[in-house]
Amino acid sequence: MKIKNAIVVFIISTLFFGCSNKNKEIASSSSSSAIISGALVNLDSYSDVTITVVKTSSSLNSLSSEFQIQSALSEAKVERPDSDGKFSFGVEHACYILTIKKDKFRDRAIEHVCVDKDHPINDLGQLGLSIERRFVMTASIDNYVFMAGGYNSESMFSTVDVLDVNTGEIDILQLSKRRARGIGITVGRKVMFAGGESCESERYGNCNMSSLIDIYDIDAKTWSTANLSDAKVDLSAGTTSDGYAIFAGGATAVGASNIVDIYNSHTGQWTTSTLPAARFGISSITVGTKIFFAGGSGPDSSGVTKTTRIDIFEPSTNTWTVKNLSVARRYFPTVQVGNKLLFAGGQENCWPCTASSTVDIYDLVSDSWTTASLSSPRELLVGASYGSIAVFVGGEANGSQGLDIVDIYDSSTNTWTTSTISQARTNIAVSTNGTKAFFIGGNLGSHGFSNVIDVFDFTTKTFTTKLY
Repeated sequence: MKIKNAIVVFIISTLFFGCSNKNKEIASSSSSSAIISGALVNLDSYSDVTITVVKTSSSLNSLSSEFQIQSALSEAKVERPDSDGKFSFGVEHACYILTIKKDKFRDRAIEHVCVDKDHPINDLGQLGLSIERRFVMTASIDNYVFMAGGYNSESMFSTVDVLDVNTGEIDILQLSKRRARGIGITVGRKVMFAGGESCESERYGNCNMSSLIDIYDIDAKTWSTANLSDAKVDLSAGTTSDGYAIFAGGATAVGASNIVDIYNSHTGQWTTSTLPAARFGISSITVGTKIFFAGGSGPDSSGVTKTTRIDIFEPSTNTWTVKNLSVARRYFPTVQVGNKLLFAGGQENCWPCTASSTVDIYDLVSDSWTTASLSSPRELLVGASYGSIAVFVGGEANGSQGLDIVDIYDSSTNTWTTSTISQARTNIAVSTNGTKAFFIGGNLGSHGFSNVIDVFDFTTKTFTTKLY
């Protein structure tokens, strides 16, 4: 099934902003006095990748005619990376625009790449083809992974990348507004992206917390919208086996929220309940007809006060029960393997804040608790599971700028092993589809943001990496 009305926009006038009709063809490496280099990483094949290089005017004056655009295009030099994705251009001392193209990917333009006698080598490092970003909202349905919104240092985005995990093709949809720091879930035949921060324009123009829910119907291929009861970020959500989508907690402009919004996918009706303790940074997981809301901060927005509470909600009966973690914390994942729930890591005390290595393990059958430890304390990590395997990825610890650490738990043997992801990072998004988990984007610390997707195969316990 192909999602229709995908839009990929490439604006030539923006890409070649500042090119002069006096441009010369870039010098060959044999006669050049400088080098621009880099590497495209984690693609299955580089054979259909092209890199176009165009010299820009030093004054960066805008183009004044279509003729100048055509002139710039005709004088561009087009090369291909080698079989490992590496490229190196011999160039003159000047500034350039590089454009990377690959079939089924969006074009990537890198402007104002300069070399001079004092800086004759410009190594661009690892480059990709899509938008580097963090705080992406994800959802999975059929063979599709939806990757919605997010932001980087340049802008907040409304882009929704829709990955077909069978073919590797990407379609592009759009949220109704630019958004990040919300949450995505699937219920019935719909995907929902709720709450977060919203901006009316590029570069963070007129931004506020949002109550918006963008809803995509996978069968009708249409969008609609709804609203949460309050505008908030860092909320939690889940979908029960009997068709309820639940959105709970979060940080509002005045503190933590205790509102629970409930959507009945069978009737299309919305109702509300009350979270027994208002908080944000909650970890949630659904088990059958119940949803567990674990840990978090609140009721104020300082993040100092954290809780051990696990509030367990059954929306069909509107009933709540409570259990407790061994350590009060927030910003951690919860996953299920077999009859066990694993609550892993997180942020403990503030200020200064410390990361936790504690893994609380709850046995759903025996109603008993045990503990284990991650290989390294960390918060803002993410987790995923399938069958007997759980995997905990990335995060940060005590001021670090992101970690590449991976802990893998096999409940069938009760053993822990470790691995690494391709880039050390935090604020990663995650979505599980079939036997694979997709770890998307995030922060690279002082190195910016990532557009890498690390793909974990639960059947082989191995990672591959891709750029989308």
